[in-house]
Amino acid sequence: MMLNLIVGQQWHAWLAHPNDIQQSMGIKRVKNDKVDALRIAQYARTFHEKARLFTAQNLKLDRLKHLITRREPPSA
Repeated sequence: MMLNLIVGQQWHAWLAHPNDIQQSMGIKRVKNDKVDALRIAQYARTFHEKARLFTAQNLKLDRLKHLITRREPPSA
């Protein structure tokens, strides 16, 4: 998983929901990797105050949440 690599290397990472980025830009007709990268960078510059660094603790909590949702209820 890419997040494991990022956290393992202790790089600074910020996760943003794709819908937040898309809505901040409005309707755009051009869609390709270069344009998408520029839009993501623009979103990061504009909304930097929303940034919360993603850490190893976040990874552990996400894994725990996933396991809890998959847990079967105890049988009676």
